[in-house]
Amino acid sequence: MNKKHLLPLLSLLLLLIALAALGMQAHANPPDNAQYSVGAYDGNAKQAPHPQPWAFYSDGRVEARGYWTGIYWHVSGNRYQMRIVHQGITDEFFVDFSNDWSSFTAYKGSAKYRWGVRTN
Repeated sequence: MNKKHLLPLLSLLLLLIALAALGMQAHANPPDNAQYSVGAYDGNAKQAPHPQPWAFYSDGRVEARGYWTGIYWHVSGNRYQMRIVHQGITDEFFVDFSNDWSSFTAYKGSAKYRWGVRTN
């Protein structure tokens, strides 16, 4: 093998090892580089969507631009965990994506917290 090709392969291998060590897995069709229109729940009733969509980036960042920033990581299956910071307050919750990644329901404990529909 050409030494020129060895460095990118080694870098990829180290990245995969790091992700495995963090308990993250490569997953088909994750929410990377997707935007979702998101609204709150009032009990089981969906409320109107917020004005700013949630943007998920392939580097693990997530944001509602101008409102909050955060990170997300894979837990298992289509479940992800999010940690966001808004005005200095940290919030954490789980997000369960549909099998086709077109929507999600976020939970705080066992209560529905947010709903989302993919817009891109």
